[in-house]
Amino acid sequence: MGYTERARGLFLDTGTRFPRDIIWAMGALKAAAARANRALGLLEGPVAGAIEAASREVMEGAHDQEIVVDVFQTGSGTGLNMNVNEVIARRASEILGSGVHPNDHVNMSQSSNDVVPSAMRAAAVRASARALPALRGLASALRELSSRTSGIVKAGRTHLRDALPVTMGQEFGAYASAISRDADALEAAVERARELPMGGTAVGTGLNAPEGFAEAAVAELNSLTGERFRPAGDRFAAMRLLTDLLGVSAALRSAALDIMRLSQDLRLMFSGPSTGLGEIDIPSQAEVAGSSIMPGKTNPVTVEACMQAAAQVMGLDHAIQVAGMLGEFELSMGIPVAGYDLALEMILVSEAASKMAGVVIPSVVPDERRARRYAESSQALVTVISPIVGYDRAAEVGRRVARGESLADALRALGLDELAVGELLDLRRLVGPGIPARRRAGDQGPRAPRRARTSRQFVLCIVSPQSSLGAWEAPRSSSAAQAILGMGRPRGMARPPDGLPSRPDARGRGSFHPAPSPGSSGAGRGGTAHLILKRQTSPFRAGRGSAYPVGIPRRKSLMCAISPASACYLAA
Repeated sequence: MGYTERARGLFLDTGTRFPRDIIWAMGALKAAAARANRALGLLEGPVAGAIEAASREVMEGAHDQEIVVDVFQTGSGTGLNMNVNEVIARRASEILGSGVHPNDHVNMSQSSNDVVPSAMRAAAVRASARALPALRGLASALRELSSRTSGIVKAGRTHLRDALPVTMGQEFGAYASAISRDADALEAAVERARELPMGGTAVGTGLNAPEGFAEAAVAELNSLTGERFRPAGDRFAAMRLLTDLLGVSAALRSAALDIMRLSQDLRLMFSGPSTGLGEIDIPSQAEVAGSSIMPGKTNPVTVEACMQAAAQVMGLDHAIQVAGMLGEFELSMGIPVAGYDLALEMILVSEAASKMAGVVIPSVVPDERRARRYAESSQALVTVISPIVGYDRAAEVGRRVARGESLADALRALGLDELAVGELLDLRRLVGPGIPARRRAGDQGPRAPRRARTSRQFVLCIVSPQSSLGAWEAPRSSSAAQAILGMGRPRGMARPPDGLPSRPDARGRGSFHPAPSPGSSGAGRGGTAHLILKRQTSPFRAGRGSAYPVGIPRRKSLMCAISPASACYLAA
């Protein structure tokens, strides 16, 4: 009885077998090792040729039914290596017509501890050749759908509640970008996995393998497969740690997560037809019955299959995380299950991305009228008036809309005319950057906050009903300023500004004219008045006059006027 038969009684018997990519990788490594051993003078030509021929048959799948050890076996993967050695030795003996030993010949210059970790990495690289095109194909299909739906405005939703409008093209374009990034991340992670610890033998030192074997074996492997594998820069790290494989799994998990999110949005948009959102139809999903009891029912069957595949990938990724922690010192003890789970992740992501790109995305048919109706009725459209009426008043308008009043009527109640209402509710203007409420007034750029910081503060005082207006500049940083109005120049303050407004218009605006000089008629007549200027916007009484502290933003002109009754109108 050989190793394989005895091992099956000791390993678990779950029926879980290694997938095609891993068996292919094991065959390729055995063929490459036979070539390298022959080139280095360790293996006779006929024996090496027979081993290579048998190994190629393993690569091609001719002996898959003979690789029978369970995935759940010894943590190094020795069961898999010995099973493959025995299959190749038996077949090579048939080809050669004489005995070929599974350990002395097939396993020459190798150990399970360097071969199996190398095989798991080689299998991941091979599987990525299917996963990467599938993901890039899905990204391309989403970009095409994004372009096709770029002019369809729909209600945005956050927390599943009404939000500002977006276009369907923007939504699908977001997923195109995400899937494209996932493909880039997978490609980068797979590049790390091309480093193989072949030649490390039992513990990484390379004992019982000739010098140059690692380089020769990897070169022969590239010649056999057309790949770009390379010897590991540190065989000790590659044998004891599986973090590079975990990086590949993480990229697949990210892709699965984004496919899950895309699927959830598709299901919601497809919900209905009478009581759901019904923003899209997916005719391809009607090709099979959605229910065994409800005739005519259509369900998002492909979408839901992709969601379940994505869930499985995320679970497998977590298993690989745990498997990567197994082992001590020189060797990982989670190699078989990590390699198996990663291969299965590749299959699931490849199939989910391919089906989504080929069956679902091209079949999406938007319901443009329904999508627009939702967008036009969204309470969140009140956001457009917030820059001109303020957050609180806009929120009140939103509450009125939520109670059933149309947004257009609510805007009219604010005093906006029909042209203004139409422009503010033009959905095409609301799905891009900018401030529509201010664009309408001709201001294309951002505007400073309503309560801008001031660079200086003007103090305007009227000391008596008969007096003119005196104005002095006080430092902005001071919390209070003392203005002394009298016959002389104010102490500790700048000179008065050179202009005072003359006749006001209906809104209190006027032009400037030279201010009276101190001591002239109307300038502080009747003696000196001391005013302590406080931080307040309403006028206050001090002595015989009123004072108005006014904050003036940078580069803004102060416009003020005095009526015949000495009232002051201010506008900045």
